[in-house]
Amino acid sequence: MTYNPDYPENTPPPDTGINNVRTNFSTYATIFSNNHVALNANNQGKHSNVILQQVSDPSVEGGFDALYSNVASTNLGATLEIFAKIPQFLSLDKPNNPEQLTFHTVNTAGPVYQSFLPGGYLLFFGQVTQIAQVNPPVIPIVVTLSPVPTEILCVIANSTNVIGTSTTWGQPMSVNVINNSQFQINPTGIVLVNHIIPWIAIAKQ
Repeated sequence: MTYNPDYPENTPPPDTGINNVRTNFSTYATIFSNNHVALNANNQGKHSNVILQQVSDPSVEGGFDALYSNVASTNLGATLEIFAKIPQFLSLDKPNNPEQLTFHTVNTAGPVYQSFLPGGYLLFFGQVTQIAQVNPPVIPIVVTLSPVPTEILCVIANSTNVIGTSTTWGQPMSVNVINNSQFQINPTGIVLVNHIIPWIAIAKQ
C-alpha cells in the first residue's frame, strides 16, 4: 500500500475517497517507523537516527541555524562531514562561513592519540620516553602524526621529574616542526634515568 497525499479531499461527499483514507492511515505507522522508534513500542516516536541531506552551503534565514552534511577537504581526500551555519552576526562585508563539526576518524589506541576540534583542526597528544644518557649529544625524539594533517600549527612538550613515587612537571622543551606530519622534541641536558615527555599538538586537517 502506498500513501496518497491527495486524500482526504476537501470536496463532498467524503465516502468517495474513504478507501484511500484508510490506506493512508494504514501506512502511517510504517512511514513513521523510518528513523524513529515504532509506535506502540517503548520510547515510541523518538529518533533512532537522523539522516542529513548533503548540500553545498545552505542559506540561513531569521534566527534559524542550518545543520547539514557536506564534503570536507582533508589531506587524506574528501570525506562527508557535518557542518553548522548560524545567522550572520558580523557586518555584511564579512563572510558567514559554516563550521565543520565532525571528523571521520579518531585514534584512541595510541601511542599517538588524535581527536578533532570544530573548524577543521586536529588535536594530537601522547608521550615519549627520553632514554637515560650520560654522554652528549642528547638524542632528539621524532614524533609522526597520523592521520597525516596538512599543517602542524603548534606543538608543546614538557619534561617530567620523577621524585620517589611522585611525578612533577619539569622544564618546557624546544620543538622543531620537520614537515606537515612530523616534529622533533629536543630534550635538554643529560639524564641519568628515563624521563616521560608528554606532548600535545594542534594541526590543520
